[in-house]
Amino acid sequence: MDVLACRSPLWEVDDFSICFRQRYLQILFPLVAITVSATFVFSGTIKKWWASVDSVNGYDSLSQSDEQSPFLRRQNSPDSALLEGLHDDSDDYLIYRLSTSDPSRHEEHGVGSSTLTEDDYKLTVVNPRGSNLRIAVEELLIVAEIVLHIFAIISLLWYRPSKVEWEHYGLRALIGTIFWSYTLFLVNLRISISSQKFIPLFLWMHVFAMYSFAWLSAAISYRSSIIHPSSVILNLIAKVDFGLTFCLFVLGLCMSTFSKPIFIESYHGYDPNLAPLASIFSRLTFAFVDPIVWKGYYKTLTISDVWDLQDKDRSGKILKEYRRNWKSTAYFFGGLVKYFRGQVLVGASWSVFHSFFAFVPSIVVKVILEYIEEPEKTPQNVAWLYILLLLTSSILNAMGNGQALWNGREICIRIRAIIIGELYAKALRRKASVGVSKESQKNDDEKHKEEVDSGGIINLMAVDAFKVGELCAYIHFVIGGICMILFSLILLYRTLGPSAIAGAVTMVVLLPLHYHLSKMFGVAQSQLMKSTDKRVQKTNEILSSIKIIKFFAWESRFYEDVNEARADELKKLGKRFFIWALTSVIWYGAPILITCVTFAFYTLVAGNTLTTPIAFSALSLFNLMRIPLDQLAEIFVNVLQSQTSIERIQDFLSESETEKYTQLRASNSRSASSPYIGFENATLSWGTGTSNHEFKLENLNIEFKPGHLTVIFGSTGSGKTSLLMALLGEMKLHSGGVFIPGVTAFGDEVDIDPATGLSESVAYCAQQPWLLNDSVKNNILFGNELDSGRYQAVIEACGLKRDFQILEGGDETEVGDRGIALSGGQKQRISLARALYSPALYLLLDDCLSAVDSHTALHIYENCITGPMMFGRTCILVSHNVPLTLSAASHVIYMDKGIVVQQGSAEEIVNSGLLGDDELIRQSASKATSRNISRNASVANLKKQVDIATAAQINNSDSELSNEVLNDTTTATTNKKKYKLIIEESQRTGTVHWKVYFLYLKALGGFKFWLSVLVAFCIFQYVMVAQSWWIRTWAADVSLEYLKTNVSLKNNNVNFVFASGVSQLMNFKEQALMKREVILEQSSGHSAAYYVSVYAIFTLLYLGIIFIREGVVFFGALNASKSIFENLLSRIMHAKLRFFDANPIGRIMNRFSKDMEITDQEIAPVFVSLGHSLLSIAIIVAIVTFIIPAFLLAAIFISCLFYLVVTFFLTSSRELKRMDAVTRSPIYQHFGETLSGVTTIRAYGYEERFLRENEERIDNNNRPFWSVWACNRWMSFRIDVVGSLVSFATAIFVTLSVGKIDSGLAGLSLTYAVMFTDSLLWFVWLYATNEMNMNSVERIDEYLYIDQEPEEIIENNRPPPGWPSCGSISVDDLSLRYAPGLPPVIKNVSFEVKPNNKIGIVGRTGAGKSTIASAFFRFLEAETGKIVIDGIDISKIGLKDLRSSITIIPQDPTLFTGTVRSNLDPFDYYSDEEVYKSLLRVNLIDSIPYSEDVSNLSVTERHKRRINLFYHLDSPVTEGGGNLSQGQRQLVCLARSLLKSPKVILLDEATASIDYATDAQIQTTIREEFAETTIITIAHRLRSIIDYDMILVLDAGEVKEFAKPHELLQQPDSIFRSMCENSGELGQLEELAQKAYVLQTSYIIQAEN
Repeated sequence: MDVLACRSPLWEVDDFSICFRQRYLQILFPLVAITVSATFVFSGTIKKWWASVDSVNGYDSLSQSDEQSPFLRRQNSPDSALLEGLHDDSDDYLIYRLSTSDPSRHEEHGVGSSTLTEDDYKLTVVNPRGSNLRIAVEELLIVAEIVLHIFAIISLLWYRPSKVEWEHYGLRALIGTIFWSYTLFLVNLRISISSQKFIPLFLWMHVFAMYSFAWLSAAISYRSSIIHPSSVILNLIAKVDFGLTFCLFVLGLCMSTFSKPIFIESYHGYDPNLAPLASIFSRLTFAFVDPIVWKGYYKTLTISDVWDLQDKDRSGKILKEYRRNWKSTAYFFGGLVKYFRGQVLVGASWSVFHSFFAFVPSIVVKVILEYIEEPEKTPQNVAWLYILLLLTSSILNAMGNGQALWNGREICIRIRAIIIGELYAKALRRKASVGVSKESQKNDDEKHKEEVDSGGIINLMAVDAFKVGELCAYIHFVIGGICMILFSLILLYRTLGPSAIAGAVTMVVLLPLHYHLSKMFGVAQSQLMKSTDKRVQKTNEILSSIKIIKFFAWESRFYEDVNEARADELKKLGKRFFIWALTSVIWYGAPILITCVTFAFYTLVAGNTLTTPIAFSALSLFNLMRIPLDQLAEIFVNVLQSQTSIERIQDFLSESETEKYTQLRASNSRSASSPYIGFENATLSWGTGTSNHEFKLENLNIEFKPGHLTVIFGSTGSGKTSLLMALLGEMKLHSGGVFIPGVTAFGDEVDIDPATGLSESVAYCAQQPWLLNDSVKNNILFGNELDSGRYQAVIEACGLKRDFQILEGGDETEVGDRGIALSGGQKQRISLARALYSPALYLLLDDCLSAVDSHTALHIYENCITGPMMFGRTCILVSHNVPLTLSAASHVIYMDKGIVVQQGSAEEIVNSGLLGDDELIRQSASKATSRNISRNASVANLKKQVDIATAAQINNSDSELSNEVLNDTTTATTNKKKYKLIIEESQRTGTVHWKVYFLYLKALGGFKFWLSVLVAFCIFQYVMVAQSWWIRTWAADVSLEYLKTNVSLKNNNVNFVFASGVSQLMNFKEQALMKREVILEQSSGHSAAYYVSVYAIFTLLYLGIIFIREGVVFFGALNASKSIFENLLSRIMHAKLRFFDANPIGRIMNRFSKDMEITDQEIAPVFVSLGHSLLSIAIIVAIVTFIIPAFLLAAIFISCLFYLVVTFFLTSSRELKRMDAVTRSPIYQHFGETLSGVTTIRAYGYEERFLRENEERIDNNNRPFWSVWACNRWMSFRIDVVGSLVSFATAIFVTLSVGKIDSGLAGLSLTYAVMFTDSLLWFVWLYATNEMNMNSVERIDEYLYIDQEPEEIIENNRPPPGWPSCGSISVDDLSLRYAPGLPPVIKNVSFEVKPNNKIGIVGRTGAGKSTIASAFFRFLEAETGKIVIDGIDISKIGLKDLRSSITIIPQDPTLFTGTVRSNLDPFDYYSDEEVYKSLLRVNLIDSIPYSEDVSNLSVTERHKRRINLFYHLDSPVTEGGGNLSQGQRQLVCLARSLLKSPKVILLDEATASIDYATDAQIQTTIREEFAETTIITIAHRLRSIIDYDMILVLDAGEVKEFAKPHELLQQPDSIFRSMCENSGELGQLEELAQKAYVLQTSYIIQAEN
C-alpha cells in the first residue's frame, strides 16, 4: 500500500499537499465511498426483499426509515389505475375523492375509523414536472464524467507515462471511471425502483451523497489547479470535472424524491402536507413552505388553507409508538428521553455544525484582511475564493441553525401530542375522587399529594405541556452553546495566554451562585404554578356555576375571591421576576465580569501591557461568547420551568387509577354461586375506607335478574347512586366481588352480536345528565351508526317527539355547554334516549324520571323502561317515584345508609312497611305480582325490537300520529332553519391592531413608568458604549515610544486599532503578547490599576443597570397583568347569560389559562429584549455610518430586503398563530367535558373513541402550529441569507479598494456589518415573537367588549330597604325570546300573585316554566310587558338590588369546592347555629349538635353522626359537590336559600331528586316557616303543590290555566286534571286539593270577618 502512503504533511502553506490530493482524495476516498455505499445498498436490498416475502399486496407504502409518509404510495398500488394518463405536461396536483374507505389503513396510522367517513379523506396526485428531462440530463452528465476519465486514461497512455505518473494520474482516472460507472448504476437502479419492490427507497440519498463527495473533491482539485497550475490538459480536466460535478450536485440538490407520479392521502378534505416530497435544497432552505407564504400574502388564511399533518406527526401514531415501546418506563420524563433520544441527537449534530460555522466567517475575514494588508503575498483569485467562502460559510451556518431549530420544533409538536394524549388518557383512567376527604387522602399511603382538580388538569394541558414542548424545541442550544464557549475559550487562550484561565475560573466560580439562584427560581416557578392552578380552578368553578352566582348576585364577592387567588399568584410571579432579574445579572453580566477579571489578571498579575490588538481581539471573543451564554441563560430558565412542569405532570400521572377493569376482570372468575350481575359479600367505599366520616356500602349480596327490571328505592343519601357506581367498578372494593359483563380493559370495545344487534355492554344514565356540546341527535347516537327506524322508535319512547317540534333546530339543535340550551327534563330524556339507543344489554338508570312531569314520566315508564325497546335487556332503575316504577319491577331493593335493608319482590317490600302505607303503592305492587312479563323471550333481534316499538306506536295512535312518529323528526329538522347556539370562535385578521398594543402599554404604567424605562435603557446603552470606549482609551494610551521600540506595529491608526478583533487575532498575536515585564506606567501617567478600577466601576454599574432595567419592566408587567386580568374577570362576571350559552367554558378558559399565562410570563421578557435590540441597531447604525457613510446605503437596501421577507412572513404567520390559539379551545372544551362525564364514558366503554377524538383535536391544533413554525424557519433562513449578503458585499467592496483602504478600516467595516446583520435579525425575530404573543392580549381584548348586563345599582332608582316587604307580584303581558331573530318562548303571559300566596307552575317539559323563573332575575329582558313586585317594576332597578332581594332554588343544584359551611354561607353572614338550623329544616340532620362531645350519645346516634358529614360544618365538599348525592346537593341548595329568609322564593324543581317522604317533610317545613312568604314553585310532583293557593299551567310559552287546584280538578277538560290523571294519583290529589281549598276558604272568611 505504498502507493497510498503519504509521508509529507497533508497541508502545505496554502493548499493540501499533492500526495493528499492524488492518493487520498482521488483514490482512497472514492474507493471507500463505493464500498460503504454498496454495503448499505446490498444490506438494504436484502432487508427489503426479506420483508416483501410476507407482503400480500406487494410494495404499498414507504418504510419508516425513509422519513416519508406511509400515505405516499406508488403507481403499482391498488389505486394505480387512477394515475394512468398522467404525463410530464400534466398539472402538478390532481385532487379527487375516494369512493371507498379502508378502515384498517386509518387504524394503522393512528386515525380511528369511526371518526372518518368515505368523504373524510382525499388523494392528491403529484406528478413531478419535467422528471424525464431531469433524468436524461442527469444520465448525460454522468456519462460525460465517465468519458472525461476515459479521456484522461487515453491521454496518459498516448504520452506513455512513467510508473510514477501513472500512479499519480492514471490510477486516479481509473478509479474515477469506476466511481462514476457505479454511480450510473445507482441512478438507473433508482429510476427503476417502482418496478423493483425490494429495492431500498433511500437510494436517492446515496446518489446525492456520491454527487456531494465528487463535487467537493473536484472543487479542491480545481482550487489547486488555480493556485498551482500544472499541465494544460490536467487543468482543463479539473475545470471540466468541477463543472460537471457542480451541475450534478445542483441537480441532486434540487432533485425530487420521486421520479414517477405518486399520490398522498390526507384527512377531512385538508390539503396534503407536501414537505415529504421536498428536495434536499427545499428542505434545507424551507422552500417547501412557499405555497403557504404566498397564499397567506395574497389572501387571509383560513383553517381550510392549512396543510394536513404528515403521518409521522399524527398524535395517534406518535402515542401508539410511544406507548408500545417506552411507556413502561417508570418515570415519565425518562420515557420521553428514550423516545426522542435519536431526534435530539440529530438536533445536537446540526447545532454543532452551526456552532462550527459560526466561527468560520471570523477566520475567513482574517485571511481577507491579510490580503488587504499585503496583496502581493496572496493571489487575487484566492482572495475572491475566500470572499465566496465567506458567503458560503454564512449560508451553511444559517442552514445548520435552521435545521437544528426545525428539528426541535418537530420534537415540540410530538412531545405536546404525547403529553396531552397521556394527560387525557390518564383522566379517563383516573379514579373518581367522589367522596374522598382530605383526611382519607392524608392517610392513604399511595397518595403523598392531594389529587389535582379539574382546573389543575386543564392547566397541566394548557401551560405545562406547552413549557415542556418549548424546552425541547430549543434544547439543542445546550450542545451548541457549550461548543461555542469552548471554541471561544480556546481562541482566548491563544490570544491572552494563561490569563484566559482567570476568565474561565471566574465563569466556574459564578456557577454555584447561578445554581443557587436557579434552585430559587425553580421553587418560585413551582409555587407560581400552584397558585395558578388554584386561580384557574376557582375561575373554572365560577364559570361552571355562573348562573347560580348571578341568581344570588354574588358576582362582586366571587370577583374578590378570584382576585384574592390572583393576588397570591401575582405575588409569586413578582418573586419569580425578582429572581429572574438576579439571574439575568449573572448571565448577561458574566461576559463583562469575565472580561474585567481577565484584563485585570493580564495587566496587574501577569504584568502584560494591554495593547489595542489584544484588547479588541479579546473583546470580540468575549462578545462572541455572550451569544451562547444568553442562549444558555434562557434555556436554563426554561429547564427550571419545565422541570416544575414535568414534576407536576408526573404527579398527576402517578395518581391512583380506577379499579373498574381489575374488578371486572376478576368477575370473569366467578364461582358457581356468584351472581351473573350483582354483588357477593362486597364492601366498598369512595376512599381508602379508613376515615370515620367516609361513606361505605357494606356487606352487599345482590343478584340482579338478567332480562328483568330491578328498582332501587331509599331515602336521600342512602347510597342508591353509589350502588350503581359500585356496579360500574367506580368504587374501591375492600372485600367480596362485583359482577357485571362488559368491557374488561381500558380502550377495549365489545363486539355487537349480529343475531340480536346487542352487545354484552353497559349503558348508564346519570342522575345529573351529562351531554356533549353537540347536537341533540349526536348526543343520542353517541358515536353509534344511525338506524332511522330505531332512532324514531327511541325518540318516541323517550317522549322527545314534541320537543323536536318546539326546538328551533329539531334534533339538530345544539345543546350547548353542559346542555345549557335545554330544560332539565329535556336533558334527562336525551340522556335516557342515549342509553336506550345504545346496543347495550345492561342499562343502569339513575333517577331518570325525577326531572320530568308526571305525564311524561308515565309515558317514559310505559314506552321506554318497560316498553318493547327494553325487551331482553336488563334494567336497573333508581327512583323515588315508588307508585309508578313498582308496577313492573321483578326485583326491588331498599337501601338506607349504605346498607341493603331488604330486597325481594315488590309485594314483599311493600308488606315490610319500608315504602309507607299508601294504597296507591299497594296497588302498584299487586300489579307487579300479577304481571308476568317475560322480557327474555320477547325478542329475537334488534330489528324486531324496532318493529315492535313502531307497531306499538301505531296501535296506540291514529294514523296521523303514526305518520308523525316515523317522519316528524326529519321533517322538523328539514323545515326549520338550523339554529346554531354555539357561535364559532371569532378570529381577527390582519396585523394586531394598535389599540391592542395601546391597551397593554397603558396597562404597564403611566408617564413616570415610561420615563423610568427610557432612562434605564439609555443608561444601559451608555454604559455598554462607555465600556468599549474605556478599553479603547486604556489601550490607546500605551506609550507610542514604547510601542515603536518593543512592538514594531506597522499602523497606529485608531481605525486600525478598532479593527483588531478576532479577524486580526493570529496576525498580531506574536507582536501583541510581549515578554513578561512590569509596565505599570503609561504615557498618560495613569497606572494599569487605575484603568482596571474604572473598568471595574463600569462593570458594577453595568450589572446594576441590568437589574434595574429588568426590575422596572417587570414591575410594569405585574401592573399590566393585574389590570388586564381584573378587567377581563369583571367583564366576564357581568356578561349576559347568553354569552355563556354561546361560548363553551373551554373557550373562555383558554383566555384565563394560556392567554393569561403568555401575558403574565412571556410578553415582558420579549419586551425587554426588543427594546434593547432596537437601541442597539440605532447605535450601531450611528457609529458605522459615522465611519463609513456608504454603509447607510447598504443598510437601507438590506433593510428593504428584510422588510419584504418579514412582510411575507407576518401576513401568513399572524393568521396561523391566531388559528393556533383558536384551535386550542376545542381541546380544552373536550377535556372539560370528559372530566365531568368520565364515569359515563367508562360505563359505556367508549374510552377508545374519546381518545381518538382527543387525538383529532390535538392534530387540528398542531396543523397551524406546524405551519407557524415552518413559516418562521422560512423567514429566519432568508433573513440569515440576506444578512450574509451584507458581509459578502462589504468584502467585495474592501477587496476592490486594495490600496485605497487600510486593513483597520476594512476590518472595522466588516465587523460592524456583521454586527448590524445579527442585531437586525434578532430585532425581526423579537418583533415577530412579540406580535405572536400580542395575539393573546388581542384575544383577551376581544372579551373586554362583550355585551354587559344592566347596571348592578341604579342610584336614582333604588328600592326601599326591606323590599319586597309584602310579596305581591304582577306579571303583565310578558313576552320573552332567547335572542333577536328567534321566536318568542314566552308569549303574552299575565297573572297576579297576592302577598304570601303559594303558586305552583306546571306544564309539560319545555313549556317555558324555567324561562318564566329566569325572567324574575332579568336573565332575559322583557320584549313586551313587565314584572312588578310590591309596586316596583323590576326592569327599572339595578340587578344587584333585584337579585339579592329574592331567592331561587334552581333546577340544577350547584355547589363549590370547600366545606359544608362555605357552601351554605359563602361569606360568613350567619352563625353556626343558624346554619345548623337550616340543615335541620331540610332534614339533612336530625338534631343540632351543640357539642362535639358524643360520649353521651347512643351507639346508633354516634354511627349516624360518623357517616353524616353534615354534622360537621368543616366537612369537605369536592368540586361540584361530587361527594354528595344529587338529592343531598338539592337539599344543601335549599338550605342555603332558606338561610336568607326572603319574602319571595322561587323553587325550580328544587326537590326533584329527593325521595317522596323527605319532599313531603320539606314541603311541610316550607308551609309552616314561610307562611308569610310568597312562593312560586315549578314542580313535576303534583302532590307537592296540590295544596297551593293557585296553579299556573303553561304550554308552549302560553298561559293555559290559572286557578285554584280544586277548581281546576273540577273541570273535566282541564289540562291540570289530565296531568293528575296521568300521575295515577288523581283520587288522592283531589282529596288533598279539596282539603286545602276548604282551609283557604275558611281563612278568607275569617279574614273578611
